[in-house]
Amino acid sequence: MYHIWICHPTQSSFYNEEPSRISKLDKNKLTEIPCGVFENVTLMRSLSLTDNHLYIIAPKALSAIGLTTLSLFGNKLEEIDPEAFDMQELVSLDLDDNSVKLLRPGDLRNLPELEAFSVEKNELKEIPDGIFHNTKLTYLNLAANQIVKIASTAFDGMLALTLWRIDSNNLTHWEDWLSSPSASIFVRFNQITEISDEAFKNCSRLFNY
Repeated sequence: MYHIWICHPTQSSFYNEEPSRISKLDKNKLTEIPCGVFENVTLMRSLSLTDNHLYIIAPKALSAIGLTTLSLFGNKLEEIDPEAFDMQELVSLDLDDNSVKLLRPGDLRNLPELEAFSVEKNELKEIPDGIFHNTKLTYLNLAANQIVKIASTAFDGMLALTLWRIDSNNLTHWEDWLSSPSASIFVRFNQITEISDEAFKNCSRLFNY
């Protein structure tokens, strides 16, 4: 068993501090996370792999290290494999600036504690039903994709949601998608030409900046 440390070994504090729960492997050239690479790692609660070249994460590769925060910003991932994203304690997942083309029902099924999910600046074109049901999400960022269609019940039951970003997409109409009465919504830079009669009946805050 070994620990991940982030302080430099020449620092006098190295031998006095507790092992770090944070590991940063940003701005490298990693292309994959194979199974077993973190098999003996302990005390890792946060992992940042931003600005690499990751296109694959092996099933269960990150399952056993107790992550609560995972940042994969700026990689080349094209999908969310629920077997790879099997992290029972994960609270925050950042997939901004990847190449995710599709969110499928069940993709988040192995992330039961997820509260913050960001998939900004990907290649999503639609949001089908069954992705976000029974989630604890309070923050959902779908900004800067190519979304033209959202299923009418895509966000049913998301009563905990407090902030939803859907700005910078290609929506042409707006419906009553949210059931959360306290959600704040960012909608700017779409192509909206039509708003349904009850589009904002459950929204107390709407932002356009």
